[in-house]
Amino acid sequence: MDRDVGDLGEKVAEMWCNQAGMTANRSYEDERGWDCLTEFTLTEDESKTAVRPHDRDLRGVKAFVQVKSTDSRRGRVSIKLSNWKYLATETLHPCFILVLGFDGENEPQRAYLTHVGEHLIERVLQRLREVSGEDTQLHKKSMSVTYGEEERLENESGQALRTAIVETIAGNPIQYNTWKKSYLTEVGYEGATLRVQGHAEVPSDYEGSPEEFIADLSIGLESSIELEVDEAQDLRFGDPESLPSFPDQISMTPDHETEEVKLVLSARGYSYMRERVTAELYRPTELMGKVPRGERKLRLSVPHANIILAQGAQPLRVDVNFPPESVAVPLVDLQPLAKLILFFRQMYDEGQQFTVELHNLSVTRSAFEMGALPGEDFQPEKTLEMACRRIRNAWKVWKALDMENHVEVTVPHLLERWKEYYLLKQVFRGESIPVTLEYGLYESYEEIRGTPDPTVAIPYPLILATPTHEAIAGLVLVGDPELLGEKNGLHHYRLHADNKKIVYSDTFLEGGGTPFDDIMEIRELCAERVEDESIFVHITTPPDERPPR
Repeated sequence: MDRDVGDLGEKVAEMWCNQAGMTANRSYEDERGWDCLTEFTLTEDESKTAVRPHDRDLRGVKAFVQVKSTDSRRGRVSIKLSNWKYLATETLHPCFILVLGFDGENEPQRAYLTHVGEHLIERVLQRLREVSGEDTQLHKKSMSVTYGEEERLENESGQALRTAIVETIAGNPIQYNTWKKSYLTEVGYEGATLRVQGHAEVPSDYEGSPEEFIADLSIGLESSIELEVDEAQDLRFGDPESLPSFPDQISMTPDHETEEVKLVLSARGYSYMRERVTAELYRPTELMGKVPRGERKLRLSVPHANIILAQGAQPLRVDVNFPPESVAVPLVDLQPLAKLILFFRQMYDEGQQFTVELHNLSVTRSAFEMGALPGEDFQPEKTLEMACRRIRNAWKVWKALDMENHVEVTVPHLLERWKEYYLLKQVFRGESIPVTLEYGLYESYEEIRGTPDPTVAIPYPLILATPTHEAIAGLVLVGDPELLGEKNGLHHYRLHADNKKIVYSDTFLEGGGTPFDDIMEIRELCAERVEDESIFVHITTPPDERPPR
């Protein structure tokens, strides 16, 4: 009776699986690309994953095996392209070609296991792309695969087959499936994966020209554009193939890469000025190449603002986006914007020209410079300038307290407590600007001290509470009080304090408590720290005072 080597090989493969503790499920139809689905659970020695509870046990292995039996020693077998398609692309489980060499005997004399891995998957996809334009039935096309000593099993047994499968998947079936899924989406693509041809119109609510819109899109000022698709092509292996099922309209959103640069503003006028901030530079996409040279732009960002450098009528623009009133932000993040706005204000006030430079660029050149820009073209809005001055004053106070990189603030806090910050900034920086304090006393200084014009030190502690920290500054105002008159049973005085000093300061986490029960305890501590005995230290009470000016 004639011997059927193909059937003989499939029976041997099934027997080997049973001998090695693997379940063999034969396919009785050859249209799916495999002859035997082997299933088994990795042992603890085989598995590279930790043993888990049964409901999380991921050690189960499924492997599809195409069995090829031969009596020849050609080292090559041919398989239908339809079968290759299934093994390479239609399952994420590991797939193999098992070649059994019988040499005319009834038992295999050699066994080879070829993994359908990176190389074969790429070959299959290339072959499928080659025939995709033809009216082709895949089961009538074939592709051969070679095998040799590198693929040969250690011996002709089920255990050798199992060992080779486990080594191929590195003892982790889930990781293997993840790898194969990723590889199938990436192989064959160098750079772009799609080429889409279409046409688009500038949105009706955009106020600029089409060229300006493309420039804004290139640097991320406009997020996307709606594109009417004329044709879409897949670019795998550099062989464009039309995609008839591609949507008729898509939203095109360019990807933007950024890099950290130093933005340097400098001017020479009444005095040399230079301001530096760290900014993120948005690298323009290739779309910028479609924009005429005179209309191209660069975009930089600092927290809460974009800086636009452009060719043409408006070479520099700052778009500010302060955080919502209820949102606390790091004070340090507000500094770059404040420094820039105040620099522009000074340029405007002095009518100076200034230059803009970018340093530490990573591409093409290490620096970029725009020519001299006239300061009179950059008048910040009054409210913006005011906010930035208050940001800078707050920064200088918290810097003096060594907390500038830790404290968070809200915009309303900065706007509402600006007088306290302004006063403390003067004191910490030693500025000789006089401060006045008005207050009322039940007894006059002549009654208290026997003289109508003593030199007085009044403790006036300030408490600054932010969402993250609380600062206590023990301010003492020293000067000669002026009697303003009597009203409602009080002697009203105005203290002209040319001498201001901080005798105590500390910071605390918000909500963590302080060593003081009330404001009077802080005043008493400040009074104790006034060392000049010739000065009358007068602890006043808050209801009798008007805030210092």
